[in-house]
Amino acid sequence: MNLPKNGIILLIDDEVDVLNPLAEFITQSGYEVTTATSAKEALNTLKNQRVDLLLTDLVMPEMDGIRLMHSALEIDPLLVAIVITGQGTIKTAIDAMKLGAFDYILKPVDWKILSPVIFRAIKVRRLRETEQKYRSIVEDYQTELICRFLPNNILTFVNKAFCRYFNKKPEEVIGWSFLPFIYEEDREMVTRHLSSISYNNPVSSIEYRVLNPEGKICWQSWIMSALFDRNQNVIEFQSIGRDITDRKRTEEALKESEEKYRSLVENANEAIVVAQDGFLRFVNPMAVKITGYSFKKLTSMPFTQFIHPDDRDRVFNNYLRRLRGEKLPDKYSFRLVDKKGNVKWVEISAVLFSWEGRPATLNFLTDITERKEAEDKLKLSYAQISRLSMRLAELQEAEKQKLAQELHDRVGQDLTALGINLNIMRSQLLEKADESFLSRLDDSIVLLQQTAEHMRDVMSELRPSVLDDYGLLSVIKWYGERFSKRTGIDLNIEAENMSEKLSRTKELTLFRITQEALTNIAKHAHAKKITIQMKEKNGFLVFIISDDGKGFDLKMKKEKKGWGLFTMQERARSIGGTFSIESEINRGTKVIIEVPIN
Repeated sequence: MNLPKNGIILLIDDEVDVLNPLAEFITQSGYEVTTATSAKEALNTLKNQRVDLLLTDLVMPEMDGIRLMHSALEIDPLLVAIVITGQGTIKTAIDAMKLGAFDYILKPVDWKILSPVIFRAIKVRRLRETEQKYRSIVEDYQTELICRFLPNNILTFVNKAFCRYFNKKPEEVIGWSFLPFIYEEDREMVTRHLSSISYNNPVSSIEYRVLNPEGKICWQSWIMSALFDRNQNVIEFQSIGRDITDRKRTEEALKESEEKYRSLVENANEAIVVAQDGFLRFVNPMAVKITGYSFKKLTSMPFTQFIHPDDRDRVFNNYLRRLRGEKLPDKYSFRLVDKKGNVKWVEISAVLFSWEGRPATLNFLTDITERKEAEDKLKLSYAQISRLSMRLAELQEAEKQKLAQELHDRVGQDLTALGINLNIMRSQLLEKADESFLSRLDDSIVLLQQTAEHMRDVMSELRPSVLDDYGLLSVIKWYGERFSKRTGIDLNIEAENMSEKLSRTKELTLFRITQEALTNIAKHAHAKKITIQMKEKNGFLVFIISDDGKGFDLKMKKEKKGWGLFTMQERARSIGGTFSIESEINRGTKVIIEVPIN
């Protein structure tokens, strides 16, 4: 709404001869003037039009100026009223001022007096509007709690937000102490705080607990300022407060969370360290315990100084790569050197994160020294067992070879001689002996031939001469034919020509692995077909035995590894090779051996 520069005045007088000249003068002074000749007409105008100043005659028929003023203030409480009266009614005019009139003007009107009175009245109207606006902000729209109280804690003013918060009416709290609103345990603290406010320290803030209307404990924050008299004594406190219960609960939850994680970090069985710019910015007590260095020492030197010289480059390079966001193994191990010079193995797991706004790594280190020592002992024990098993295999091969040789040289020759003698006896007795004797002699010759054949089979199993005479491929073909004939399982061999011949030891080892693998297939696989592949690849002989049998769960098999698998694996390792198995239930099994040719 566009208002006149100087204001709107409603002029009321039942005498037109007075009304018109007065209206003309006020208009010429820069005001907008609306006139009325009766109280009724004036009240209608007030209901339909904005008015800043009511200028009314005191004595009028039907309703005098005082009653008009009361009715007008009910319509507009901010309205400023001036009464115009004759000499005989000055007392009445003064009484009107006591009842709310701003001023009075005597008739006949002195224009020089009227002008400044109107000016001041309009100023008052503007001040009332401003006061009303800010009062509305304080009382109706402000979320902050506002109150005033005396040094004895008696409330003298509360705004609507204060009343809403505590579910009280102003008359229920004004004139009473505010201390009952405060949680009992905090009242003494608040009282001490108020006592500390002085002329030199007039403004202070405090947080304390209160009881809301439901009896629940809530938190409030207050800013308190004191007003002083000429003798610097406090005469009143003015306070602005707000509810901070949500913030306090968040802070308490955060504090509880921080304390929980601080406890976890400080009591962790792992060393937890933060690395940034090549230094440790944070270390927990376990890091101090593992290294033997103090917190100050650990955080004052480049962290590489605590790492074993042989591992420093690798660890620092991984640290830089992690800072660049590169993918690294989840865990790896390296050696530390503690304060006493002892070498300790640790396993590290690290992540990239932000420390004080800059990139850093959060590292978890587990002391695995005892585990490493146990692993080393286990490796040594395993190596000893491997050497022992290989030695046993060598002795077995030697014994087999010796036994085969003994059978060939002694028993084989004796059997041959016995066969010759029996045949000579038969030819000499052919005409003299009866038929039953010759039949028994023929049975003996056949039995002798079968015994010789069985002995040759045993000799072949102990040490096939085909291997020594013709090599690995030939002995596998020979053995495969015998295996297929005995088991009924079809066996196919796929072999490439080798650029170099394997050593006798490697060929014998691969043959023994083949025997063991085929025996396992015959016993467990229920296979119909077996394929043996031999091919050269990058200086290695790749030797594969696969079947189409029922297969098995590889994980369960690893947990219950039999002696046969262990023997095949150790045999492959003994000649510098690798041994692996691939298998799935109902999809067969594949044994893969890779052996260096040279």
